[in-house]
Amino acid sequence: MSGSPLERIAVLAPRAFKVRKTPMIEIGENEVGIVESIDGSPLDPGRIFARRVEGHDTYQDGAAYLRNGGQKGTQIDVLPPGQYRINTYLFRIRVVPALIVPSGAVGVVTAGAAARRTSPGRRARPP
Repeated sequence: MSGSPLERIAVLAPRAFKVRKTPMIEIGENEVGIVESIDGSPLDPGRIFARRVEGHDTYQDGAAYLRNGGQKGTQIDVLPPGQYRINTYLFRIRVVPALIVPSGAVGVVTAGAAARRTSPGRRARPP
């Protein structure tokens, strides 16, 4: 977030919003967080992952994510281990084990995002 604290204050009408305190998102060692945006621009035709968006402080600034053209759906970037203050009304986070490639071994990644096309407005399902 940029600017002084006074520039970041939003005035909300009394009783118009309900404030709910939720725990921080924690991604443990040897885990990653898969991010799905619940709101945003639609995915580009034929894509199954949203395009990369800069300037949202690891999904912690939802307004910046939307303002910078964030797309609805599964994000191409993942959350590394750490603690995050993420708006769970805007993003769903799924914590999954990270794949560990031992030293001296080779990890091969097969990406199907470009090879698998979908019709506009539809999302591909994992096999």
